[in-house]
Order: sequence, then C-alpha cells, then structure tokens
Amino acid sequence: GDGATGRRSGMGTAFEGYVVFFCRGLLLAAWGSVLFLGTVSSLYYLEATDNDVTPRQYRIDKQVVKSPWYYGPGDRGDFLIYEKPKIKRFHTFSQHNEKNKQHLRSWEAAAHSSDKQTNAAAAAAPKDTSSLSRRKGLRIVFPTFAVIGPILNGGIGTAICNLADSLVKDGHRVSILYLWGQSKQSKQDMSYWVKHYREKGVDLISLPDSRVKYAPSSPSKYVTLSYRTYEYLKKTQHRWDVVHFHEWHGAGYYTAKAKQQGLEFHNTTIMTTIHCPSMFFMHGSHVTLKDQNNFASDYLEREQVRMSDIVISPSGFMLQWVQGRGWKLPVETYIQNNILSSTLIEASSRGEESDSRRRVIEPNSIREVVFFARLEVLKGLKVFCDALDYLKKKKKSGANAKKTNKKNNFFLPGVEKLTFLGHKNLNTHEGDAEIYLQNRARKGKWGINITVLDGLIQPEAAEYVGGAGRLSVMPSLLENSPFTVLECLAQNIPFIVSDVGGIPELIHPSDIANVTFKPQPVPLAKRLDEVLSHGMALPRARSKPRKTWKEHLDFYRILEEKRVKRHAATSRIVTQFPRYRNPLVSVCIVHHNRGVLLLKTIDAILAQDYWPFEIVMVDDGSTDPEALSVLKQTVQFFNQTQMVKFRYISTPNRFPGAARNTAAHAANGKFLVFSDDDDIPKPNWISSLVRVAHNTHADVVTCMADFFHGDWSPPPNLKPDARWLSLGAAADLGMYHNVFGSSQALVRKKSFFKIGGFSEEGHSTFEDWEFFATAVLKGFHLESIPEALSWYRQKRATKEKSLMSSTNSYNNKLRALRPYQRVMPPELRNAVLFGWSRAAATKSKKNSPLR
Repeated sequence: GDGATGRRSGMGTAFEGYVVFFCRGLLLAAWGSVLFLGTVSSLYYLEATDNDVTPRQYRIDKQVVKSPWYYGPGDRGDFLIYEKPKIKRFHTFSQHNEKNKQHLRSWEAAAHSSDKQTNAAAAAAPKDTSSLSRRKGLRIVFPTFAVIGPILNGGIGTAICNLADSLVKDGHRVSILYLWGQSKQSKQDMSYWVKHYREKGVDLISLPDSRVKYAPSSPSKYVTLSYRTYEYLKKTQHRWDVVHFHEWHGAGYYTAKAKQQGLEFHNTTIMTTIHCPSMFFMHGSHVTLKDQNNFASDYLEREQVRMSDIVISPSGFMLQWVQGRGWKLPVETYIQNNILSSTLIEASSRGEESDSRRRVIEPNSIREVVFFARLEVLKGLKVFCDALDYLKKKKKSGANAKKTNKKNNFFLPGVEKLTFLGHKNLNTHEGDAEIYLQNRARKGKWGINITVLDGLIQPEAAEYVGGAGRLSVMPSLLENSPFTVLECLAQNIPFIVSDVGGIPELIHPSDIANVTFKPQPVPLAKRLDEVLSHGMALPRARSKPRKTWKEHLDFYRILEEKRVKRHAATSRIVTQFPRYRNPLVSVCIVHHNRGVLLLKTIDAILAQDYWPFEIVMVDDGSTDPEALSVLKQTVQFFNQTQMVKFRYISTPNRFPGAARNTAAHAANGKFLVFSDDDDIPKPNWISSLVRVAHNTHADVVTCMADFFHGDWSPPPNLKPDARWLSLGAAADLGMYHNVFGSSQALVRKKSFFKIGGFSEEGHSTFEDWEFFATAVLKGFHLESIPEALSWYRQKRATKEKSLMSSTNSYNNKLRALRPYQRVMPPELRNAVLFGWSRAAATKSKKNSPLR
C-alpha cells in the first residue's frame, strides 16, 4: 500500500513538473515574441533620422493608408497630405446624443415641467418639445466673416444662419457677431440687415472699431481681426454661454488661447466648425503661397481648432484631411451634416417619397444648365468650360451633327440657356469671371445664350435652381460638404456633381455612381451628355434633413442640461495661486548707459502684484557718468531698504545676449523673467506670466507690448501709439518676423540652459528672436499671452542710440534665421536663404515697428 501510494505521489510530482516546464516555455515564447515585435516596430519608426533629406512622413507612397477616400497621389488633395491620416472613428451627433440620453431626458422633463407652470403657453405649444417653454436656454454667439445678407452667398454664412434660426426657435438666445463691421457686399446698409435678423429673433452685431491701433507681428489683417474679436468677446463674455466660431482665417484663435491659458472665458464653451481651411481652399484653387497672410491664416486655424472645447466637421473627409496636415483635434470632435433652413426642411419632409415613386428626369427635358457654385477655379469653373469645349468638338465631328434641330444647340441636347449662378470670385489677366466666360464662349463657339447671376443671396439662389427644366452642375475640384448639394437633394432638383471630398457622404450609396464624375473635362462632359440624352433618376440623400435638424437641437439641449447641472462650465485651469505656492521669480535686468530710464523700469518692477521675486541686474559695461551714478544710488537703495533680494553684477560690454546669460547663471528663482532697462512692465506682468506657465506647463511664456514715445513712465490709462500683436509658436512665420513675442518673457530656469541660453555675438541684435526660434524648433513649449503686459519705448530722448538702429540690419536678420539653418540638412539651406530673401524683397512697407 505504501509503495503504491509512493508511486502515485511520484507520478503526481512528475506531472506537476511537466506542467510547470510547459508554462515556463509558453511564457518565454510570449516574451520572445514581444521583444521581437517591439524591436521590429522600433526599427520601423526610427527609419527616419535627423540627417535624412526625405523624412519618413514625406514618403507618401509608403505611409498613406489607403482609406476609402484615397485614390492615389495627387487625387483629392493628397499632395498636401504629409502625414499618415489617422484611422480614428469620430462620433456623430446621433451617437453623442444616444450616449447622453439621460441628460436629454432630464432636459425634456424640465421642459415639460416649465410648460405646465405656464398654462397659457402650454395651450399654444405643439407636441414637439423643440418649441416648449422651458428654461432660459443657452446664450450663443456666432462670430463670423460670412452671414447671409451682408455677404451674398457662401457655405459658411448659410450654415451659421440656418443653425441660428433653428436654435432661436428652440428657445436659445442667439447673436451673430459680423466681423467685417460695416463692410458688406449687398446694396442694403447694415441697419437693414440688423432689423431683418431682429425680426427672426437673432441679434446681428457689427464688430466695433477699436480705439487702439494694432501692429501684428506678421503682416496679416486676419491676425488683427482675430485680436479685435477677442477684445470684444472678453469685454462681453458675461453675456455668452457658448461662442461658436468657424475655423476660416482663425477668428477665434486669441479667444481660444485666452481660455486655454486660464486667463478668460472660464464659464464659456468654445466651439469651432471646420468648413474650408485656407490651405484647403488654395490647393483646390491651384494657387501658390503668395504672401504671409496664407501662413498666418493656416496657423490661426489649426491652433484655434486644437484649443477649442468642441470641434465639428460636416464630413469625415475633412477630419482626415486636416489630420494628414498635422492638425491636432480635441477629444470632443464630431462629424455632423450641416443643417438646412427651416423652409427647406419642411419642403423635404412634404416631398419625401418611397424608392418606387422616385421622380425620373426624362431624356431631352432639360432646357437650362446651371453652373451652381461660386465662379472660381476651386468650384470647377475652368473644368466646366473645358468640358463644354470638348462636347462642342466631339458633337461637331459626329455623323449626326447635320441632322440636329437648329432651334436647339446641337452639342447640348435640348438645352436653350446656360446660366452661371454664383459670386464672381475669379480674377485673371483677362479680367473678372464674366469677361472670362465671354472669352471662352467666343473662342469655343458655344453658340448658346449665357447668363451670369451673381447678385442673389442664398435663399434666392436656392429658389432659382428649383425651377422646372433646370439641371445644376457642380464640378468642384475639392469640397468639404457643400450646401448646394444638400439643397438640391432636399428640393428634388436634378444635378450632377464631382465625386470629391465629403460629397459622397451626402448622397445615398446606391445613387453616387449615377450622379457623380471625376472633376476633369472628359468625365464631366460624358456625364452631362448622358443625363441630357438619356435622363436620370433623382438621387436621394444619405440622411434626411429633419433627422439632421433634430440631432443638432438635441446636441445643444444636452449641452444646456450639462451646464445647468454644473451651474457653470467647468474648467480644469487654475486661475489663482495661493500665496504660499508662489514660486520665486528672478527678474533679470540688463543695463547699458540709460540710467534715468533704468529708474523708471525698477519703479515698475517694484509695483508688481506678484510676490516673491528677486532682482538680478547686470550692467553691460556702462561708461556714461550719469548712468554710473544712478547705478551706485540704486545699489545703495536696495542694500539699505532690503525691499527685495537684489544682486548687482558689472561686466565688460559684451552686448545683451551675454549679459542676460550672466543674470540667468546668478539667478535663484524657478522662473527667469527678462526686462530691458528702457521698458516699463505693467503691474500684472509677472503674475500673468507665472499663471500661464503653471496652467500650460510652458517652458517659455511671452506677451504683447504697447508702444509709446518719450522718456517718461506712461500712466495706466494712456492710449498706446500701437499694440504689437504676437502669435506664439508659429515656426514658419518666425522665419520672417518675430511672431513669438516680446523680449519681456518668462523662461523656466531648467529649460533656459537646455535651450542653450542666448547667443553672445556682439555688434548685432535679435538675440531674443533667435532664442525663441531655437526653443520652438527644439520642441520646447512656447506660449504667448494675448495681452500687452509691458510698455515698449519707441523714441527715446536720450543721446544713446538703440542697439537695433546702430547695428547692421542684414546681419541682425541672418542671426534670427540661424536656428532654421541649423535644423536643415546642408543640401536645403540655400533654399531657406532664397525663400527668406524673396520674402524680404517683397515685404510690405507697413511692417510692424518692432520687427
């Protein structure tokens, strides 16, 4: 018995050993697989090195994932796709609303409760909760460059006005901030349109003029308009729960930046809808970069989108496109079709039919072909004209040309009239769009009546294309989600359209092949001839307009309910520091022969609303007796009063870069802030810089500056001669102008030495510009505060000349360009110099007085 038991025990032990051995083998195999795959992955991602002339992200043939909208290099804008589009599924409003249906139920319950409390309103209210008398509703403002009326037509204006009208009917309080002020395209003055929108329940506000003259660091009118928009919204932010921008030209850049930095708009939700980015428009129009307006708009747009709380795109295509361009999208990014006007929604609801009753356009029943888009290259104007030339030549050479009825134009069967409906936005050496069309018709011998209608606003244009016997043609080269297609689908208007961008997302999948074509002359000509000769079945929309309308309203209802439950929009930003948490700041002052001005600078620093700080002052080889006397008195004053910790260092004249480095080495603070001896910091200078550094974890924080003249200290309410507007970490624009910010900046001490400090060459300046560019190009985080925190003295009464006026301007600018030369491969450095010199040669005379 004992022997049998022992044998069983031995067998059990051996079995357990085999199991342990087998498990260890599996673990080793798994670990080996992980190591192998990790090594392969690392080698793949490290394929491009710093010395590669053609980095990995530019190798389109290897890196672009063949997503549904991709058909090969050069198609649908792919020459601008520099990075692999991310395969990321963004939610639609429908998915968002389903996820937050509990909030929607709470909103509906509150709406019904409010309705019961007002019996009179309850008797008049329809069953649809969209019109119930409920809570106060959201206070929404749409800052925009485009609005129907003052601007004749366009997708952005149509989208905003349609959404504003629907939100007003749903109980929200809506305003439109028109950013062109009193400028307009329509014949009526602005007072007419203010009254027109007031009757609809919308408050139309023209952006008021500013009392301050602005000097943008990059010569772009859109930088100035974005800042003016921020200034207005900052003063009126208590009036808004939601600020809903479009991305075009970045009107919301400074507003979104102020919220992201924790300075303003703590209780306001910033939303952005992506319609038509500047580079998207230029690429589709086959236009090259002509000036720095293009650089500035691209930076403003991408940064505004990155810093927004909520981003919406009417097509998935556009989200892939901007990601391929390197844009960063926030977590709350949604895909949602544009909303149509209430008139079209009702019309589409009445006209909905089953598939078996779909209307069919009979052959030779079209009497008028309408080019339904702006008259410009992007919308396919030239492609359309080329297609007409192709049809003319083809039909003229055909055997049946002689048999054609003379009353009708023989190359467009049954067509008696050709209409171009849209704003004339084309300018060529031949003249405007109308002259261009007349020349093309004459050269092509079209022999058909041509009409150009460019004065119709959007509702009038939609009504026109809905007339009997008309076929709309929309041959855009690149599109996001055009309203022209939505309007045609809603009104059952026959149309054909190019298959680019987000257009296929609007049409029912079964109908796409029947109404689309590639935006090239021959495919367009064949599709047009086919429809005119053989007729067509009207296409269906992928999503019903009423469903889209309901999803928009529910999205805003959920947003309102969340705000009610929070009592205010939450913000993760720390807006104030407890006193005990304030880090030590070292104020580094560099001085050279400007003693009287130095005293005024020190007075301003001592008036700061921040504590604790120390002062480290470096005299850069002063020789003026008056300046030396002031320095002696200053040192005695701080030694006697002990107001703040003060260090004085005297060095030979080695110019500002070396002096600032000396001050940084002697500093004890966590943060370094730099000031010249002739600038006047405002009282909130240090506190604002430190707050933004804390909130954003930035390595470098800069600010704007107000200009003034004279050798005195400006009073608090003085109107500046101009305000210099910085942009921030715009590396491309930084090659031509100091867009990074004023030299009165904050730098984390650890980051300062990692960046490398200031360069120490003498007899030149722009060392601050060079330092900021180096920091950005090395990947350090730079933030620029959208506030003027210091006074910049322009003309001085002292005999000492400024360093900028006493040094060679060519050498100064080459010094600022040096960081870009360092990061470029040697083979490309001459190209950088060439581009920089061309920009300098064509630079506007109205440059910023600071750079």
